[in-house]
Amino acid sequence: MVEVDTYFRNLMGWRTGLLLVALLQFSVWLAGMRDLADVIWRQGQRRHRAWLVFGWVIPLGQLFIPKMFINDLWAASRPEPQRRRGHPLLTAWWLSVLVAANAYSDAPEELKKAATTSQARQALHQIMFSDGPTSRAQQTVCRSCSPRTPGPSPDSSRITRGASSRAVTSPT
Repeated sequence: MVEVDTYFRNLMGWRTGLLLVALLQFSVWLAGMRDLADVIWRQGQRRHRAWLVFGWVIPLGQLFIPKMFINDLWAASRPEPQRRRGHPLLTAWWLSVLVAANAYSDAPEELKKAATTSQARQALHQIMFSDGPTSRAQQTVCRSCSPRTPGPSPDSSRITRGASSRAVTSPT
């Protein structure tokens, strides 16, 4: 159980670290694009630059403030007569970002509860490839990720007990 907990903490640490690096990289890119948008269309920017940071950490604000910045950048990049904030593709992209950020909310708990390597493998498979219990179709695609159930052994009449290596034959 200790190995699974260590593996889980290690995996979640890497996940959190990579998420923070991606968020930082996106924020740096967004700040650079904001500078460019200020040059092109200064009056089109609805929020102050400080909201580039606060927009990610304020509860509920993180759902729409970054999208507002993207909409403003979109409008600034368009020619003067065609400037309008937002586009269905931007909305679809932002919704996919929000869904992806919350897609595997229960999967880490399953990984934490895993007592065997096959259960941990199944939970990792769920984190990487799905948003819920693994379906039969997914299990057939990835046989190595699905838990293995041992079938009957070739000599099922032999039973080994305890530390002794002597075989006991069951009555038939």
